[in-house]
Parts: sequence; structure tokens; C-alpha cells
Amino acid sequence: MVSPVVLERRPLTSPVLHRVEPIIYRDVIVDPQGRFHRTVTAPHSTKPPKFFATHVKCLLFNGITITSHIPDILEKCHAVQSLALWVSTEFPTPRLQALLTSRLLAAVQRISVSHFVFGPGQGTFSLPILRDITHLNVLWPEEDSPWEWGSLVGLSSLTHLEVDIYFSIKSPIWLAEALVGHCPPTVRVLIMGILLDGSESGDTVKEIAAIDRGEVDFRVVLCGFDEAVGERLTEPHNVISMAGAVDDWGRPSTTPYTIWDQAMEVVERRLALRSTGGD
Repeated sequence: MVSPVVLERRPLTSPVLHRVEPIIYRDVIVDPQGRFHRTVTAPHSTKPPKFFATHVKCLLFNGITITSHIPDILEKCHAVQSLALWVSTEFPTPRLQALLTSRLLAAVQRISVSHFVFGPGQGTFSLPILRDITHLNVLWPEEDSPWEWGSLVGLSSLTHLEVDIYFSIKSPIWLAEALVGHCPPTVRVLIMGILLDGSESGDTVKEIAAIDRGEVDFRVVLCGFDEAVGERLTEPHNVISMAGAVDDWGRPSTTPYTIWDQAMEVVERRLALRSTGGD
């Protein structure tokens, strides 16, 4: 089968294009040089008015995205179900902030995002775009949290949560317990993405190992940004990998084994051990 990435860049005849468009546009990693970007941003589109809302189910915006085009693309793809905004947010536009805090994108069920794109003081989980999500990935860039964690419990449909922590964690167990305490009861798995730089104390590593064994909560699974986390723990460990993040968020319909699958395997393994009386 020809991949959607190849189809996105290959010149196609009209009959062939008509057949493969649902494949090309189902999962889109937005590339300024790609067919999708040219078509969706064209001043006079050849597509029917609801074409992109019908076909586009997943959008990933990354560092090469032309930020000023994001609002137009989101408005045309307003029925998107999976959205990743991995973009430079030094100058988020008021239009983008207004769009992301409205109900226009209410169809979103999975989102990966930093608080920056919502605008100053908008790191709350009570925003309309988050109301019905099942899968949430948020970035926590520094110790002084930009997120209003108390509002997380209001996400009554949330089942999968990933928090990527980009600062040195002084008290891993305390942090894990705090995150679990803010989760709604519907959450089945909580992935903690963590960094280790080699300067961690022995006690810190012991706490990380305890989390990895499921001692804080069987739903908490550690994810390493690189191999350093797993290397600091005694084998066997349960640390999962972030290596497939682009496929997880950019091509979910064709990615057979995602980070969520990895994490749920750890959770299910722990539950199986519990049921048999294992440690």
C-alpha cells in the first residue's frame, strides 16, 4: 500500500486523486510544501465548502508550520478529531487564541498542546475545546506550573493523560501523587514524560523506581524522552519510549502500536500481577 506521505507529494490524475483523497487527507502532518497546504490555503479552492471538514480527521502542526495559516486551516477542518499543536508560540495570535477557546473545534477528542497557544492565563482545562476529549497530552515546561490542575477533574470523558515534564523533578512521588489526585475517575492511564540529566540523587532515583513499579498508582507509567531514564533503573523496568510521537499524533489511523498502547500494556500487566497475587 502506498503511504499517505508519498501520495501527499506525488502528482496524481483527477480520477486517481478522487479515490485517494480520503487517504491523503485523513491524517495530515501540515507541510507548507505539501498538496494539503496548497489546497487548503488556496484563495479560490476547487474543493466543496465542507470537503476538509468531512475528510480531515487528524492534524499535526509542527515547527515548520506557517503559524499565520493555522487559524484558516482549523476553520476549514473544524471537524478534526485529533489535534497536535507543536508550534513556536512566542507570538500566538489573538485569532488563534480565540479559535482555540471557542466551541468551533468541539469535535476534538485527542489533543497534544502547550498552554501557550491558548493565551496568557488560559492554562485551564475548562476550555470548550477540551470539554469532550478522551486523550490529552500537555507540556509542563517549568516548575512553576502554567496549568490550573484543579480544573482537570472536570474532564469527564478523559481516559488517557500524558504530562511531559521538562524540568528537573525534586520529589517524583509527590508530583505523581498530585497529578493522580487531580485526575477525573475516568482516567485509565497517566503517562509521565520525564528527563534525567545524571545529577539526580539516589533518593530521587529510588522514588522514580517506585513509580515505575506501580507503587504510587498502577495507572502511572513513566516515559523517557531518551534512554537515560531506563538506564538509571534496575532491569526489568516498565519505562516506555517517546520515539514514535510523530506517528502517534500525526498518523494515528495507520499507526498500529502507539504510546497509549505501550502504556496500557504496562497497566494491564500490573493488574494481571495483582490478580495472581504477584508483586
